[in-house]
Amino acid sequence: MHESVGGTDYVNSREISCEMVLDPDPKGYTIVPTTIHPGEEAPFVLSVFTKASIALEAL
Repeated sequence: MHESVGGTDYVNSREISCEMVLDPDPKGYTIVPTTIHPGEEAPFVLSVFTKASIALEAL
């Protein structure tokens, strides 16, 4: 199990944002978009803004 380093409360909103400052980690980080209802799937758009050079990949 991975340790959570941040997140937001579940709210009834079309757009959710979360600002974080993360230390570099050689293992990287995993972003997990979720819904309030377990097992529910829904389309989403994920935007990541950073000053550093990063690589994003789908799992």
